[in-house]
Formats: sequence, structure tokens, C-alpha cells
Amino acid sequence: MTDLAAPLAAFMTRAIGPGDIAALGRLSGGANMESWAFDWTGMPYVLRRAPSAEYMEGRPYGHPTEAALVMAAHDAGVKAPEVVGVLADGDGMGTGYVMRRVIAEVSPAKILAAPPPSLIADLGRELSRIHAIPAETIPDAIPHMDTAAALAELKSRFLSYGGDRPAIALAIRWCEDHLPDPAPSVLVHGDYRMGNIMVDGDGLAVVLDWELAHRGDAHEDLAFGCMTVWRFG
Repeated sequence: MTDLAAPLAAFMTRAIGPGDIAALGRLSGGANMESWAFDWTGMPYVLRRAPSAEYMEGRPYGHPTEAALVMAAHDAGVKAPEVVGVLADGDGMGTGYVMRRVIAEVSPAKILAAPPPSLIADLGRELSRIHAIPAETIPDAIPHMDTAAALAELKSRFLSYGGDRPAIALAIRWCEDHLPDPAPSVLVHGDYRMGNIMVDGDGLAVVLDWELAHRGDAHEDLAFGCMTVWRFG
């Protein structure tokens, strides 16, 4: 089946209890992380993992922190995955965590071809719930993004690449001239878009991919959605 079967079965036995693994297979999608679907005692789960340390290089926090954040979101009533266990070094599978699998549609093209009537309201409701997650439940390792500092870093990177794209230079200058006043810091999902949700017959089923989450200005999540509409229609 795969060399993951034996260590994953041992992990699930400790996390859930005795059982048998079945239908283990890698899911498509995901530029860096691996996602493996499988059944354990007849129930569906997903392993999200990085098989080596190289996969996690340059990331602001690791999978234990990400899993803790997803659990905090789930406990706060957000439609986040339910984490059932976090991999340890001795598990021999890299870093990652196991979640209960949500059976729903993930393809934006299929969702938008016949969206449930409640989808827009669902998206707004879940975003408000994310921004309302109590600060004291957010893991300490989740970073804060200061808008002015982030813009300065982006400008510096642009200039280091030559700074020869007038449209980007104009955009950066506009942002500098219209920098918003500091806003209360909340949890920002950081990648809230159609490609990171799943939808079933009742509407929004789950919000996925929390690896870019950080503390910051709630408007960032709204702006990301507007950018996607402007860019892709």
C-alpha cells in the first residue's frame, strides 16, 4: 500500500484505539504539504504531513503549533477540521497531524457552478468567527503581522529584485500614501478563499489550510477576497 501504513496504524492505535487501516491514498492538491486519506475502523480521516524538515524551512511555525491553532478554532465554533492527534518525532512520519475527514466538495469550479444559497452568508459568518477566536486560546507562536512593517518588507524585496515594474511601484506608493490606522489585532486566516473551503448540500462544511494564519488586521482577510475577485473575476 505504502510505507506509511504501519507507522500510521501504530499512531492511530495510540490516538484513537485498536483498529485497522484501509483505503490509504494520497490526495491531490497542496504545493508543499502531503495529505493522505484513510479509514480507521470504518471512519474517514486525513493525515496532513511534511515528510522531512526541508518541507518546513522558512515557515513561521511548525505543525504542532498549526494543529493547536486548528483545535482552538474548532473549539471556538469555527468550521475547522477536528484534530485527533499530532505526530511526534518517534512516529517516523515527519511532522503533521491527523484530522477527521470531511466528505464534501472542494473544487471551486464545481462549487460555483451550483453554489448553495447560503454560501455567501456562510463565508461571512465563518470569517467573523475566526476573527472572534479568543486571543488567550491562540498559540503563543502564532506571529503578529504589522501592516506598515509588512509593506516596508515588501518594498525592500521589490527593490532588491530591481524595482523595475512601474505598476508594482505605483501600487506600493499608493499603499504607503493610504496606510490605514492600526487596528485591533485578531486572528487572521491569511488564505481565506474558495480553494480552501469545502461545501456540501447544507452550505459551507469546513475551512481548510491554516498554515498562513497570523495575528493582525481583520481587514486583510476581506481584502484578500476582493483581490481574488478583481484578479480572476
